[in-house]
Amino acid sequence: MESKIKAAIKFVKKTGNKAVIASIKKAKDTTLLKTGTIIYK
Repeated sequence: MESKIKAAIKFVKKTGNKAVIASIKKAKDTTLLKTGTIIYK
């Protein structure tokens, strides 16, 4: 899990966009930012 978080932080710093780490089973709710780990600036 740590590598996913590091990659998400790198993505956020580089793009300024939000990153979300979540299960593919919850993809619909994830796109609505209702579930998952959301990383933002």
